[in-house]
Amino acid sequence: MNRHEFALIPALPRRLEAAALDLAIGFGLMFSAIFGLRGLGPVGLIFALFIPVIYEPTLTALHGRTLGHRLLGLRVVNQTTGAHPGPGQSILRFLVKLYLGWITFLTVFGDTRQRAIHDLASSTLVVEDDITPDELEALTSAPARAAR
Repeated sequence: MNRHEFALIPALPRRLEAAALDLAIGFGLMFSAIFGLRGLGPVGLIFALFIPVIYEPTLTALHGRTLGHRLLGLRVVNQTTGAHPGPGQSILRFLVKLYLGWITFLTVFGDTRQRAIHDLASSTLVVEDDITPDELEALTSAPARAAR
């Protein structure tokens, strides 16, 4: 990866900030819903508890980014096409991240595109939001190799 391509990939601290923001947003929405839907009884509670689970994969599939990503100028793309990840990719990405927690970010140090385990499992890539279509095409069509 050349120096220009490296600038298109966000550094780990920004990705962690986005993840922390999304965690706070997801749980904030959940607690708001618990209080707002308490009149619905158990159905409202069950719905409220699923908000953090629905939040990330839905926004990633529909918009290519969560609110945390948007606030920090990041987005998630399919590493092959450069388009938004599909619903299956977004769900797999979320489930791996949910299962492994912060451990999922350990692989960013050994991957030229700084992909986390959840990115590798779902064939996604996190890029700067202001990346041009030409830059994205060059980045997604380049072979994915681990750093040596």
